[in-house]
Amino acid sequence: MASLQLSLLGPWQLRLADKLVTQFPTAKVRALLVYLAVEAQTAHARDMLVGLFWADYSPDSARQNLRKTLQRLRQTIPPDYLLTTNQTIQFNPASDYQLDVTLFTRLLTDCRQHSHADLMTCAVCLERLEQAVALYRGDFLAHLFVEESPAFEEWAFLKREWLRREALGALAGLAAYHEGQGEYDCAYRYAWRQVELDPLREEAHQQLMRVLVFSGQRSEALAQYTTCRRLLADDLGMEPAPATIQLYKQICAGKLDPMTEWQSGWACPVRTVAPPPVILTRQALSLAYPYRSIISLPR
Repeated sequence: MASLQLSLLGPWQLRLADKLVTQFPTAKVRALLVYLAVEAQTAHARDMLVGLFWADYSPDSARQNLRKTLQRLRQTIPPDYLLTTNQTIQFNPASDYQLDVTLFTRLLTDCRQHSHADLMTCAVCLERLEQAVALYRGDFLAHLFVEESPAFEEWAFLKREWLRREALGALAGLAAYHEGQGEYDCAYRYAWRQVELDPLREEAHQQLMRVLVFSGQRSEALAQYTTCRRLLADDLGMEPAPATIQLYKQICAGKLDPMTEWQSGWACPVRTVAPPPVILTRQALSLAYPYRSIISLPR
C-alpha cells in the first residue's frame, strides 16, 4: 500500500502511512497539494502557481503567500513528495503515492487502448470499468472551495465535469452489459447511479425504465418516465426526447423486447469526452488548464 494515499473523487481524504490526516493549515495548502498531485507530470513555474492562487495580490505579496503555503505543505507531508527549485514546484511522480484520479483515468484509458473486438465480450475491460466506477465515490473536489482563487476554481470545474462524464460513460456501459445478460438488479444499480450523478441524463432514465419492465415492474417503469419528464420540465423547461417518449409508448403497449432493445439502443460509452463549453478568460485558462491545445481559447 502506498505511503501517501490521496482521494479526490468524493469526500476529500488524505492518508499518510495509512493514518488519516484530518487537519490542514488552510484551504490553499490543501488546494496546492491537490493541483500538484493531479498535475504531477509537470514542473510548475512558481509564477504560474502565484497566478493560480493569488492573481489579485501584488507580486511581492503573492510570492510571499506561495512561500508560506509551500512551507506549510512541507510540514504536512514528507518533504520527499515535493521537488522544488527556485523557479518550479512539482509533486514527485516517482514517490510512493496513490491518487484515485490517476487510477480512475488509467483504467478507462486501458479500456480504450485494449485490442478487444467488442468491449461487451472483454472480461478484462469489464472488470476495469467496475474498478473505475468503484473509485468514483463522488464528484472531483465537490466540497473544496478556495477563496480569491478563480483560476483554480475554473481548473477544478473543468476537471470535475470531464471526470463526471467519464464516470457516467463507464456506468452506462456496465448497465448496458448487465441488461444484455439479463442481470437486471446489477443493471438497475448502475443506471440509478447515473441518475444520482446527473438527474437530467435521459439515457439513464431509459435504462431504468427498460430494466424495470424486464424485471416485471411495469408500473415502476412508467413512474420512472413520469419522474424523468418532471425533472426535465422543472429544470430545463423541456419535454423528454423522442426516444424516451417512444420507449414510454412501447411500455404502455407491452411491446418491449429485451434483446432487440439492448442490441439497438446502446453504443460504447468508453470514449474521450471533451470538457463542457465554458466561457473563461484567456489568462485564467492559460494559468489553470494545462491542456490548452485541446480547447479554443477566447480572444
